[in-house]
Amino acid sequence: MIPFQFIDFMEFVLKKTRTGSLKWMPGEGGSYIANHKDMSLYVSSDFDPDREVSSFWFRLNGSHGITPFSVFDNESDYKFMRMFFEEVIANANNVSGDMASFMADFD
Repeated sequence: MIPFQFIDFMEFVLKKTRTGSLKWMPGEGGSYIANHKDMSLYVSSDFDPDREVSSFWFRLNGSHGITPFSVFDNESDYKFMRMFFEEVIANANNVSGDMASFMADFD
């Protein structure tokens, strides 16, 4: 579940991700990383085949410590986190640039 303290923050990060103000890059193991002002954000997805459970993991490495949280597929915030993760992937892969390049060559 997204902790209450993170709700407005996640909306803010999503907005900055969509506009390209915040840049994400691929990290290790399918994760994505964004850095801003001596802080880092990490987001990743996971599937546990033994329990058949999907989840998203988010972590803020801030000046006051490391704060992680997770959202599982049976929680109400899962749909938001799936959309958030897909926006992060599109940002990290510069999909806007790829789409513009693709469309520029057509008559």
